Amino acid sequence: MSKEYIVPLSEDEAFYGYKGVAVELVRCKDCKYYRIYKNTDWTVELCGRFRTTMADPVKEDDYCSKAERKQQ
Repeated sequence: MSKEYIVPLSEDEAFYGYKGVAVELVRCKDCKYYRIYKNTDWTVELCGRFRTTMADPVKEDDYCSKAERKQQ
């Protein structure tokens, strides 16, 4: 799996040479707080860190600044 990064750059700057300021992006599906709850009638994806609810679930491709990658 390739890594994704968040890099604070202005519109005039290129990615090259800025790897030192890059922050790895962790998707919800790879985060240790991501949980999938299943019932016979529904399935919901929630974040255990922010205590999301069924009214505001996360998606596996979402991300946030507080994510922590699961241990491999």
